[in-house]
Amino acid sequence: LAITRAGATTLAELAYAGVPAVLIPYPRSVRRHQDRNAEHYSAAGGAVTVPEGPHGVERLAAAVGPLLGSPFARSPMAEAMRRCAA
Repeated sequence: LAITRAGATTLAELAYAGVPAVLIPYPRSVRRHQDRNAEHYSAAGGAVTVPEGPHGVERLAAAVGPLLGSPFARSPMAEAMRRCAA
């Protein structure tokens, strides 16, 4: 499980390796491209998006906790990430 920003190169590498992710898009990225990247991978099922902002730590903990505790939750996400690389 990776916790990362949603830059294109990072996401391509995670997809190739089949690593599920919790994405925190950089809110000041040019034309908010990281938001669109995160939406794509989240919609595909390979990631969970947590926006930066107030209560971000609590939202991050709520997203990460169940994934860390369950390989059964991460396994379909890993497969979805691999499909994103194809």
